Amino acid sequence: MPMEPDAVVLGSLLAACKVHRNITLGKYVAEKLLEIDPLNSGPYVLLSNMYAELGRWKDVVRVRKQMRQMGVIKQPGCSWIEIQSHLHVFMVKDKRHPHKNDIYLILKILTEQLKQVGYVPEVDDDETYDEESDSEFILHNEMEMEVDAAVG
Repeated sequence: MPMEPDAVVLGSLLAACKVHRNITLGKYVAEKLLEIDPLNSGPYVLLSNMYAELGRWKDVVRVRKQMRQMGVIKQPGCSWIEIQSHLHVFMVKDKRHPHKNDIYLILKILTEQLKQVGYVPEVDDDETYDEESDSEFILHNEMEMEVDAAVG
């Protein structure tokens, strides 16, 4: 590269390493990112997830331990959408939405309809995979925020 890559370039490369399962380059890039910002949870989480996808549980534990030792805390995932000039913010596993009962009822109906037409969520094969419960969990989470926004 004619210039030294910054955190944005390295972060994009690390994400690509995860997609293409290139753990060797991913580890190198994560280390470079942590040199730039050792308190950024992103490289730790991506690297840990890459190891988990490969079933390398000792490496997962090592990365998470390193993260704890550095005092790094992963912030919960969130997304937001603006509907009719009103901002709706959704945090992972947050069940406090005022319309949560309606949301989960619709989500259950949509999940059943998708299963009836043969939808199967894409999952990675690993030793912890339980087809029925994991598929429903993934399907549920894929739709949860979208339904939440539509009902909200």
